[in-house]
Order: sequence, then C-alpha cells, then structure tokens
Amino acid sequence: MTLNNGVSHNAFWIARDITGWYEDGSLWDRITGRNGYDSFEGIFPGCYFNLSQNIVAKETGITQISGSRTLIILECNGMMYTGSASLDTSIGTKRLEKPHIVCMPNDNNGFGKVKWNTTASTEGGYYSSHIANDIIGQPATRGDLNGTINEQLYYHLGEHLLTTYERVSNRIDPTSYNRIVSSQNQQIYESQSYRFGASDSFRAMAVQAILMTEIEVYGSIVYSSSGYDTGMGRRNFIGMNFNAYNPNRTSAYWLRDVASSERVCVSDGNQTATIFEPNGTFILKPRIILG
Repeated sequence: MTLNNGVSHNAFWIARDITGWYEDGSLWDRITGRNGYDSFEGIFPGCYFNLSQNIVAKETGITQISGSRTLIILECNGMMYTGSASLDTSIGTKRLEKPHIVCMPNDNNGFGKVKWNTTASTEGGYYSSHIANDIIGQPATRGDLNGTINEQLYYHLGEHLLTTYERVSNRIDPTSYNRIVSSQNQQIYESQSYRFGASDSFRAMAVQAILMTEIEVYGSIVYSSSGYDTGMGRRNFIGMNFNAYNPNRTSAYWLRDVASSERVCVSDGNQTATIFEPNGTFILKPRIILG
C-alpha cells in the first residue's frame, strides 16, 4: 500500500510510459490529486513521457546531435519546501510548496552537446556561466522551439514548468584550496594553476531547467570545490540510485559544481566523477520541476 503524498512512491522504480497521461492532461491532475485522482496516482520514479519534439540546445561552433524528447521522473515532491532566497533582497524569500515531479532527459543525447563556458575559466561561477544564461536561459514565459532550453520546454509544458529559486555559485577565489589541492599536496601541484581555486560565494537565481549538483547525482561531493556549489542541491534524488542501472546513462554530462578556477565537474560516460575544462563539450542533462 502506498500513501497518497508522493513520498512513499519514491521507494519504487517503475519504468512505465505515461505519455498518454501527459497528452490528455491527466498527468497534472494526478500530481495534485484533482478531478477524481489521488495525489500522485500511478506516478513513480522511472515513469517517463514523450514530448512531441526533441529539445536541443542552440549551441554554435560544434556538430550538434538530435537531442531528446523523453523526460524521466527522478522523484515525487523531491524539492518540496526548498528555495529560500533570503540572501538576495531583490528576490526575497520564496519556497516551493506545490506538488511536483523532478525530471531529467532520459537518453544519452540529453538536450544536445554544449559548452559550460566559452572560455577556460569558471570565473563568475554557475551564475554567470554560458550554459546557464545563453543555453538554458532565463525562466521562460512563452514557448519558442528555436529558443533557449527553457523556451523550448515552455512550448511543450507551459506553466507546468515551474520556476524555482536556487542558490548557485557566483564568485571564484583562484587562490583557495579545493578537493583537488589541499595544504598537504600544494607543492606537488604548484606549477599546475588550473588545479587551484574554489567558489567562495553564492547568489539566488530564478531557474526552470538547471544543471544538477554532484550530490543530486552521486549522493556525495567528489570534486565540488566548496559548499557554495551545492546550494539547494543538497540531497541525492532517489531515482538516481535506480537510474544508475539505466543503459541510457553512458554519456558524459555537465554538472553545475565548480571544481577549480579552470575546471568543472562532469559525470562521465563510465558513470564516474571527473572534471574538465569549462569550454569543453559535453551533454546537457538538466533537472526540471513540473507541477
């Protein structure tokens, strides 16, 4: 027996196509428990649905791949009561208090190939990054199939694509130690400046799609440079544990954690943690919240 609050549903991985519920609109009634449905009726991590067209990043200067139209559910109510932005008075304090599902692209193509930054530097953190501002874009209020990732998602999902408020890294101290370089091995790496640096500040950011953190993917920090990388992404999504055995997890994709002043965290094709230059090219697999 499962309780009708979504939480107990997270104990199960049910790989079921629920595209029909998305197409007839009952998916949203099932999430919220309206029109004769119990809350999250039939909805579990592993359920997936197909949009009518692929979502693909508008990245220039690379050979692009087709992208994906399939979204898979990672958790029910996985971000409930998160989103305090009290450190940014321009936004105020806002929390997510609406029933929702946390999703991500379900295949190796993600939303296409992209660069994290256009230079080899992580200066400005995720807040100022190319991937956050130019590729994913600001929260959308209209749909555009030729627009940013958020605009493409909004075309298919409309107001069910929820805007949340995350704390993300916005400044890098290039002299700080991180998990690559500690005081014990500083001399070993003193000639390799790319290994130094850590995020030392965060800022509230209104988001729809957003890259996941190491903790959300692995359940722990590996190369993330400091707590300022983590923000609201401070717990592992239950579905990621089941999804580790998904054959569609063989592509390397960007995470939002800064590893150093010239490296970013990546979940690589062997399902291990690694780092890479931010102007490299990897798959875009953000998480999105729908309700």
